[in-house]
Amino acid sequence: MGMFKDVLVVVEPGPRSDSAVQRARALALHGGARLTLFGVVRDIPGSARVVTGTLPPDEFQGQVVADLQATIATAVADLRQAGIEVNSTLAVGRPFIEVIRKVLRDGHDLVIQAAEGRVGLRERLFGSLSLHLMRNCPCPVWVVKADGPPRYARILAAVDIGEEFQLSGRSSLNPVIVEYAAALARMDGGELHVVQAWSLYQEGYMQARGGLDDRALRKLRRETRDYYEQQLRAFVARQDLGGIRAHEHVVHGDAPRMINHLVRKERFDLLVMGTLSRTGLAGLLIGNTAEKVLNTVGCSVLTVKPEGFTSPVVLPNA
Repeated sequence: MGMFKDVLVVVEPGPRSDSAVQRARALALHGGARLTLFGVVRDIPGSARVVTGTLPPDEFQGQVVADLQATIATAVADLRQAGIEVNSTLAVGRPFIEVIRKVLRDGHDLVIQAAEGRVGLRERLFGSLSLHLMRNCPCPVWVVKADGPPRYARILAAVDIGEEFQLSGRSSLNPVIVEYAAALARMDGGELHVVQAWSLYQEGYMQARGGLDDRALRKLRRETRDYYEQQLRAFVARQDLGGIRAHEHVVHGDAPRMINHLVRKERFDLLVMGTLSRTGLAGLLIGNTAEKVLNTVGCSVLTVKPEGFTSPVVLPNA
């Protein structure tokens, strides 16, 4: 069996979900995962009588439901013809809440969804549904770029092996990130890369107020970089990568900016990263670094939650 056994695939009317369905198909054929195709039609808003024109709102919604059912039926038939175990269902409500409730109810271990947008000067690849799921869904969420390659040639795992992260008690997230990235690299015959971003604490202030000259600052940077390189090398050596090699990257600078720069420069097809809750808002907002990366990254992303994460979404009457 593969790393994922019970995959929920979010399907929307039309061809936009094709990339997500094909990714799920590959997981099923490679590792025997069961698939559930899940469509969500939004509730009729109070203003629907204005925006639906001459059609009554319930009739308009019925057409949307029929279109979504047709899209799902076509995908199910194709998957079953390939010998894949697949079910399908449909709900009406707020999409991200219905998806998460489905995960909670049936124990799915992965959600796959097609990215809503495109990357451009004023555009983001991930829309509202993607971000809500990445923030709140208890299982990993894989958002697939619609025009991405059928197989991932280059996969980047973003980890944090810094002392502050280790002391936070969430260091168990790093091995999971690399495990998933390595498994997908093996499945697609792709390269595995691991990145650690680092920066000096209050670097500018230390130089301006701390009395560090350029030479001392360069020495401190070099020593810090050597530390992170050693830590990353030791961390990767402890992981079971299933016989593939991990290419290590230690980059100096703001983590979101440097990760996105590396994705663009090295043309990675998939980024695997963790999402962490901000202090005091457990489960509601993902960490600053992840949020900033997702605002500008241009490739498919698989996000992983830390151990013990609890979704703020609950089942009715739970």
